[in-house]
Amino acid sequence: MPSFGLLHFYDALFPYAAESQKPFIEICSIVGYQINKAAMQHIVRKCPPPTADCQAVFTAYREARDAAEKRLMAPPRKISFDRKRFAPYLDKFRSDQEIEKLFLEFLRERAG
Repeated sequence: MPSFGLLHFYDALFPYAAESQKPFIEICSIVGYQINKAAMQHIVRKCPPPTADCQAVFTAYREARDAAEKRLMAPPRKISFDRKRFAPYLDKFRSDQEIEKLFLEFLRERAG
């Protein structure tokens, strides 16, 4: 079943001809596979309605899944710390920006 809601899925699928809808239905019928909103948007950009080649839809879906996996494997954009562990030291600084600046200085010294 698509992960972004049946109505949105059917709205996105509606412009496609009946024959072009088959790969979407096949993807949704595979256990463990889902078409999320980003994947559906990628497929629609790569294979615009009303007709789409079956193999092109599968290829676009694989591309969307690969891109999603890469995003999941990428390191987080931000580093966060547990405030409870640093509580004894936090009151000695005026702001988080000051702590961040100190941390960057520490990293520069350690990393060389």
